[in-house]
Amino acid sequence: MINDFFNAICRVGIFMICAQAIIHFKPNKAYEKYIKLLVSAMILIQVILPIAEFFSTEGQESLEERGKWFEQQIQESMEAAGKAALDTDALLSNMTLEEVKTRLADAESSASQEEAAADNEAAVSDSLQEELIEENNVSPVEKVKVEIGQ
Repeated sequence: MINDFFNAICRVGIFMICAQAIIHFKPNKAYEKYIKLLVSAMILIQVILPIAEFFSTEGQESLEERGKWFEQQIQESMEAAGKAALDTDALLSNMTLEEVKTRLADAESSASQEEAAADNEAAVSDSLQEELIEENNVSPVEKVKVEIGQ
């Protein structure tokens, strides 16, 4: 289609150059206005023919084919974009899941470290209490459970 318009423009340009040469080398000045009228009509016909051809049934069919091709290209692009979006969502969810697992593992290890530290403190506290009891000859404090009511 673009090549047709380019060829039409080339033909009009070549024709105008030839027409100017004919006008320049005319045999009589009285024929100049008739030659210019004839050349102008021929140029208009050369310009109108490609445009009319474009809007004829062949041009419309070509235009419809190009429209269908363009619609198909848009549809394929939309499908590719949708697939890319799904892949990105899956990747993002996997990354989020891995991050949650990592943080959970870190929290569990921190909790176990805190529990171990608490156990160590309890063991140290118990051993200190036993040492104090032995040194001061004091009896250990018993835990008492009190019930309120009847």
